[in-house]
Amino acid sequence: MFDYIRHLVLIGGVAYDNSIRDVQERLRRLQLSLLRHTRIMVLQLPFWTTFALSSKWFPRTAGAGYIAFQVLLTGTFVWLAVWLYRKHTPENLGDRWVRPFISGIGGSKLLRAMRFYQELEELGS
Repeated sequence: MFDYIRHLVLIGGVAYDNSIRDVQERLRRLQLSLLRHTRIMVLQLPFWTTFALSSKWFPRTAGAGYIAFQVLLTGTFVWLAVWLYRKHTPENLGDRWVRPFISGIGGSKLLRAMRFYQELEELGS
């Protein structure tokens, strides 16, 4: 919840009547904040594999095959979460594994705004 409030404050702090460099810096800070947020979000992936488990029947009445499947599934998601966490860096923002996560939370609109201000800066120089 704190991250969402922080993003709203960062968005509210972008004053389009400021200098182009100031707007670009604020948009960059917002982009980095979104990236940090998605890094934390991907670490939650393994927990989604355990929601169907109940203490009433698992692991007491579950068979060995189901337990092995659950361990394999959760282990795979742990590996995927760590891999995605390491991939979510500012250097990899254009990577095909990172782009969908960032664009899903508003990153594509932010990227368009950053490109627009980059073009304005190039026209001014």
